[in-house]
Amino acid sequence: MDPRELHIERRRVKYARIRVDQDLRVKVTVPLRYNRRQIEALLQERAEWIQAQLEHFAAVRQSKPRLRDDQFLYQGEVYRLWLRPDMEGQVRLDEAEKVVLAGPGFRDPALQEGWYRWQARRVITGRLAILAARLGLSYNRVFIRAQRTRWGACSGRKNLSFNWKLILVPPDILDYVIIHELTHTELMNHSPAFWARVAERCPDYRQARQWLRADPLGLGLN
Repeated sequence: MDPRELHIERRRVKYARIRVDQDLRVKVTVPLRYNRRQIEALLQERAEWIQAQLEHFAAVRQSKPRLRDDQFLYQGEVYRLWLRPDMEGQVRLDEAEKVVLAGPGFRDPALQEGWYRWQARRVITGRLAILAARLGLSYNRVFIRAQRTRWGACSGRKNLSFNWKLILVPPDILDYVIIHELTHTELMNHSPAFWARVAERCPDYRQARQWLRADPLGLGLN
């Protein structure tokens, strides 16, 4: 399987690296000194790995859920969307029955995103407080945003930002993102020490990272 696009970028880096993304694009980042022959040799050396990654992401793309008009995604599960005239201006979530009850106007994507953002703040801040207390970590302000390429962020002042689309992912994936950002309140880097601490707090973090990269829900971030 050939990639849809092959991007080669020379940067001030020590080592060459290759990344395959969910859109079947291959991005090669190499040190400035690399010439064309070295790049071709690198691609040849990693050809088997690149092929495996392309096949993996192609399979993921085929398995992404296609929601019907009467379906709704919430915390990694598909809910039934039941629009009722007597509920105009209201939205009720029934987690036991996996149903979202709302008025007919709730078909408006802007209204749905507003509701998702409200739910994201409620769920994320609640889970954040629990995990921070459990880990003995502190933070300052919390923001729910619409970052295009990030699931979360931590500032030097321990302000935490989370993408509202996290309300769509399974709870264990949300926990990983929260633990990741909480760990940044101690270590503002991605050093081996940082990842070791994340591993202590979230033993399955590698699987969570792979899930986010694979983007099986088609959320458009990785």
